[in-house]
Amino acid sequence: MVVFLVMAFSVLSLTVEATGGTADDPQRIDKFVWEGLEVPLGKSLQDLRRIGRVQREVVSSVPNRHDNNQVDEIRTIFFDGLVVEAYFPNKNHDRFLLREVTVTKQRWRVREGLSVGVRAALITEALGAPTETTQNSYKYCGETECVIFQLRRGVISKITFQYYVD
Repeated sequence: MVVFLVMAFSVLSLTVEATGGTADDPQRIDKFVWEGLEVPLGKSLQDLRRIGRVQREVVSSVPNRHDNNQVDEIRTIFFDGLVVEAYFPNKNHDRFLLREVTVTKQRWRVREGLSVGVRAALITEALGAPTETTQNSYKYCGETECVIFQLRRGVISKITFQYYVD
């Protein structure tokens, strides 16, 4: 009986390792979202603008949710196949918090080989079972961050990384 339980546990452990775990590991999903894009985005507005040719930029001012006397800024920067939405507390362009990053072209590589254009089956092999699924998407959420893979004809067509900002 003990030998059977040890063998069953070993097989279960190997199965989880081979499939990359499950979305039940929220810290692993958060880490994937934080480090998912292979291109470093930097820390400042100037760094963001250096990652590629900016096609357009949309700027909006928003009140700080903790300090009524402070005005913050949200910038949405459009590149070819990449959109970065960054939050600049107190309109300080030397540092930002990511709100959302959307990838729609292969040239913007994603870790675990999960770039736009690859087979959808690779998602569950790398990240395990999704938190939510629809006919055309897999969503994985960690403790604070989420990633959504949009699918078309069995391949990844769009990846959206969502970040918690407070």
